[in-house]
Amino acid sequence: MKRYVDLRQLNLLDQLTEEDFRALVLLLTPNPNNSLTKELTHQAISVLSDWSRLPSKLAKFSVEDAQQLIMLYRDQIRPEEASQLIYQLHLKDQRLSNETYNAMVEMLALKGDISNAEGWIKTMQSKNAALSMRTGGAMLIGLLEKGYDEKAINFLKENPGNSNITMALEYEDNALLDIALNDYFHCYLKIWRLDECRVFYFAKQKRDLSTSIIVKCLIVKALYTRQYHIAFQLLKDAQERNDTKSIKHICEKMVNFFLAQKNSTLYLRVLDAAPEHISEDTYSRCLKHLVHGSTISESRIGDALRIYRQCYAIHSPTNIMIYTSVLGGFLATKRYTEASIVFEHLREKVHRVYWTDVIYQYIYKLCAQIGDSETFRSVFDYQCITGSTIRRDTYTSLMACYLTAKDHVSAKSVFQIIATNTDGPDAVDFNLLIRATTMENEHPEEKISEILEHMKTADVIPDQTTLRTLYTIYGEGQLANRLLKQLLNDPHATQKDEIWINNMILTEQAPQALFGATT
Repeated sequence: MKRYVDLRQLNLLDQLTEEDFRALVLLLTPNPNNSLTKELTHQAISVLSDWSRLPSKLAKFSVEDAQQLIMLYRDQIRPEEASQLIYQLHLKDQRLSNETYNAMVEMLALKGDISNAEGWIKTMQSKNAALSMRTGGAMLIGLLEKGYDEKAINFLKENPGNSNITMALEYEDNALLDIALNDYFHCYLKIWRLDECRVFYFAKQKRDLSTSIIVKCLIVKALYTRQYHIAFQLLKDAQERNDTKSIKHICEKMVNFFLAQKNSTLYLRVLDAAPEHISEDTYSRCLKHLVHGSTISESRIGDALRIYRQCYAIHSPTNIMIYTSVLGGFLATKRYTEASIVFEHLREKVHRVYWTDVIYQYIYKLCAQIGDSETFRSVFDYQCITGSTIRRDTYTSLMACYLTAKDHVSAKSVFQIIATNTDGPDAVDFNLLIRATTMENEHPEEKISEILEHMKTADVIPDQTTLRTLYTIYGEGQLANRLLKQLLNDPHATQKDEIWINNMILTEQAPQALFGATT
């Protein structure tokens, strides 16, 4: 378009051919009814208007081009300019198409100029030009928006539009109007006039006629053709009219669609726009999507916390899956304060009889991290009473919980339970035992040596956590240097292990170990 503007400013438009003008207009009119592309339509009108005034030998402005300009005027509801152009064409004795006359009536009707629209209809009748289905719909809407309901019914009886409406003429007026509005709506929907489709919703909703067909069809087409601005506008329309049933349907459709697209930005926008109209189940699925994944950003966790609080305030949910999703997400991101709040809500709203094995494990993990051994034992004892199987790692979590609470005696007693009542301790259990030993002994080296021998006889290989724990205990010296080198050369180190090692490299001891220094 910039190139075209440059040519116009230089008075060089007469160098363009008919093909140049028509190609440019075609590029500028992808979907005139789309509010996001109306500026392009305005530019297309500008190009055709320039062309119509251009005395060019290379590009002759034909009646077909003039009628295309009238169609664009219709898209922007500019009847005055269209009328002037039609008048000029009449002066030249140009024959106009039925579509051109229909466009003129449609513009006037949608603008509310009913008397002039009726005048053009008479002109059409004198030329044996028939009203199109689309124009009939515009005329019906124009009459209804003016409050001329009786006149609208009479218009339908004189211009039924299709066989379906013709068959409905024998019904009472409201039934006739209901069927006609549905049929005209589908006409506009079929030709992609989604923005204008909304006026049929307005007309039916104002008269307490069922809007379900219009809402269902329009929201589906708007979403699956990616015209999300129409979907959000329809939601706003329903909210402005307090149309609760439509709001709920639109919200559920939009959230489900955006969830399937994994587009959290858009479904969060819907949740924020109409929070009280979102079902508990839909909240649950949104929260699950927000807090689960290979990487969970702080912003997503922040969104999850906000949406969870929103859901809790509205529904006081008893759906165990909501608590499962949110609790798991907060634990995975080490948001233990928020996880504790969710746990309190869980205890208040969902009876223990409905708690799942996953919930139990989350509770144990939370208690282990915050050192709440009292809650851990209470929940643990209840799970034992229910007869459900106690998982092996539950004892490990209990041991960790006691250590967080600085109760090394109880932690060591749990280790004995693991050693005698399960298939034996693993590396994690031994690491916790080493931590317990360092708590109760000022000089734990000898005890730790015994634990390492125990690991050897139990055929348990020390892992990165074992080495890090030992390195932290010994701090410096030849053994510490050997441990750090072993950590650096471990081919099985995880990303978390590497982060810990990198942090250690920044300490005073690490460089010595790296270069083989001894004490």
